[in-house]
Amino acid sequence: LYRRVIETGAVVSEYPFGKRADRATFPMRNRIIAGMAMATLLVESGIRGGGMITARIACDLGRDVFAVPGRISEPESAGCHLLIREGARLITSASDIVEELGFSGRLKFSAEPAAKNSESSGGEIVLEGDEAAVYSALKSAGCPLAADEIVQSANLPISKVLAAALMLELKNAIAKQGDGRWTAAPR
Repeated sequence: LYRRVIETGAVVSEYPFGKRADRATFPMRNRIIAGMAMATLLVESGIRGGGMITARIACDLGRDVFAVPGRISEPESAGCHLLIREGARLITSASDIVEELGFSGRLKFSAEPAAKNSESSGGEIVLEGDEAAVYSALKSAGCPLAADEIVQSANLPISKVLAAALMLELKNAIAKQGDGRWTAAPR
């Protein structure tokens, strides 16, 4: 897995190559994650869950912390509820995050490479690469598509389709339906 991640992304660690993960290394990993992220979203965690460690570190670093509320009777929701009580922003949908981070209503398409045109002069978010391909596949289909249909239409591997779809949802460019298919939002 380590080598496959290196091929398409980055591996960041404080430990030498070959060091196995254990309970003691998780908080250090969470510190790196919180430090590299723009915000932290806790979806489900007990009071002492690993997600709580990440949320606390993010808060200490001045990052935004979001939490999804759950059933009050579920122990797995207690961490989220505690964070909300302590000031984390309550999140009920991806659009809440988009709004909170200030990305709402700033969407534009570009064929230029991301390095040259990651943000337009008007402050609009630019869809490029995989995101543009997935959005285009959904827009041209004119109907909701499942992930495997997007894979065929956009000619991308499933991992890239799912990553792009998540980013597009956060940007309010597409919406996921109850049956797991996506539709393009009008732009």
